[in-house]
Amino acid sequence: MNQFFEEKYQLKDTKINLKKKKYSHSKNKIRIAILGGSTTDLIKKNLFKYLAINNIEGIFYQSEYNQYYFEGINPSKKLKAFKPQFIYIHSTTENIEEFPTVGSSSRLVEKLINKTFSKYKSIWKTLTKKFNCTIIQNNFEYIPFSSLGNLDSSEVYGKINFLTQLNMKFFKESNLMKNLVINDINLISAKFGIDKWHDDSFYFNYKYTLSHEAVPVLTHNILKIIISIIGKSKKCLVLDFDNTIWGGIVGEVGSDGIEIGNNSPLGEVFLRFQKYIHDLTAKGIILAACTKNDYKIAISGLRNKSNILKERDFSIIKANWKNKVENILEISKQLNIGLDSMVFIDDSKFERELVRSQLPMVEVPNIGDDPEKYIFHIDRAKYFENVSLSKEDFARSSYYKTNIKRESEKIKFKNYDNYLSSLKMETVLKEFKRSDTNRITQLINKTNQFNLTVKRLNLEDVIKISKNLNFLTISGNLIDKFGDNGLVTVLVGKIKKQAIDITIWLMSCRVFNRNLELALFDHLVSLCKKKGISTIYGYYIKGKKNFIVKNFYETLGFKKVKSKKTENKWEFKITKKYITKNKMIKVNSEK
Repeated sequence: MNQFFEEKYQLKDTKINLKKKKYSHSKNKIRIAILGGSTTDLIKKNLFKYLAINNIEGIFYQSEYNQYYFEGINPSKKLKAFKPQFIYIHSTTENIEEFPTVGSSSRLVEKLINKTFSKYKSIWKTLTKKFNCTIIQNNFEYIPFSSLGNLDSSEVYGKINFLTQLNMKFFKESNLMKNLVINDINLISAKFGIDKWHDDSFYFNYKYTLSHEAVPVLTHNILKIIISIIGKSKKCLVLDFDNTIWGGIVGEVGSDGIEIGNNSPLGEVFLRFQKYIHDLTAKGIILAACTKNDYKIAISGLRNKSNILKERDFSIIKANWKNKVENILEISKQLNIGLDSMVFIDDSKFERELVRSQLPMVEVPNIGDDPEKYIFHIDRAKYFENVSLSKEDFARSSYYKTNIKRESEKIKFKNYDNYLSSLKMETVLKEFKRSDTNRITQLINKTNQFNLTVKRLNLEDVIKISKNLNFLTISGNLIDKFGDNGLVTVLVGKIKKQAIDITIWLMSCRVFNRNLELALFDHLVSLCKKKGISTIYGYYIKGKKNFIVKNFYETLGFKKVKSKKTENKWEFKITKKYITKNKMIKVNSEK
């Protein structure tokens, strides 16, 4: 692990933490099958460590050397018994069986591309059918030598051209197969350096298709893909202002005197950093500010016309002289997100060390004192990795901004019911629709607090359930006078003759305490009556963060019929005189 990787990928500190950290017995466990086109022992070893750092226990299955294709199209009994949740296919350019030769026709090249692609597609289809799990597939890195020189990229028969077209077909297929995620080693190796990525001695002696130094880089990318899928990616970036997003101290030089824009090299550095951050907000990352300054002076810095980031881009701005730990705690509380969802960026080593020591759940990268490198500490660490984006992701930032307005509105009311009534809330409750499956899957895998069973489903599971008549499904949004919160609640019930088991019920923290759960339960009871269902069973399974709903079913009138240390079973008998519980939300029919 070289210095580049330790600094840029933020794993130097992580290596130390691995020795010191004590893990709880309740940590998540995931089963990962690695199907290798080359030696994968170091990849498995590193991935186990990196998962452990994130309090996840990796349980692994490894194929025999270079058996990825045969295991893919004809899974062994051991692999079937293993029942993987993730399958990682570690194939590389060394596994390309046939490249076009110099002078090959465009027709022959296309035939070779389709032949190679079809080989992998057959693997993905078989594995999806057998296991219905997430498949992580490498694309292909470029080779470090080029007999055709520049023509390797431009000529029809060039190897670089061949690999580029093949990689594009992989990405297009991943858009169609939602359980297929491409691990872009073509991009990673380019960032790392293609010559450093390869090590012929390591390959010919030990059959590793990448260098010893590159293994942690590859593994880190796989880790971040898995973390994104299970809903543990970061979602809030907290920024200092002075010498972090612009050069200089605005209180000393004034808003016109800060270094930002194309008038100086340093100004250009900060401008590029702001553009990168703005792109993060465009995909739904929440932006907050925590800076020591008078509020009006801090805002004046944002109003410099050369800034890309404006006041409107921040969900919360804490500009005062309080301890930054206190401010970050307030940001977490106001946004109603966990500290483990936050990344804090500050040019001050003192402030970084303070937050890191007092709030260990917050990610605090050592960005150093070189503004040119700030961007790399965020980008290479992949804090905000996504494997897909939904319309709710793009709108997330606005959701949190309007939530701040709702909280401000609440202060005006002494009676909470009057406040809820003033919101003029509406919802549409409907069965799962194909157009919503990405968001439903995302919500199931990311929601931890209002989540009664903490069960997770992948996209294929959601699609299957939505088509199965033995399951009852409900999803719902919530609209009020401040705007649309998007799809925020999900329920899945398994029908058993005249009874139904609620196997999944969850709701986004954005809409806590607004009576949406009551509207959904009324809707569930109505559907049950139509289907001749007389009994509803609800389950509470203890998770790390869902203690707030431990007695939720009791508030709805359920009776506890079974109690264990980590699981309770509740029963509700539907009567003809059922009295609706929701008084605050207008329930609209599906449009």
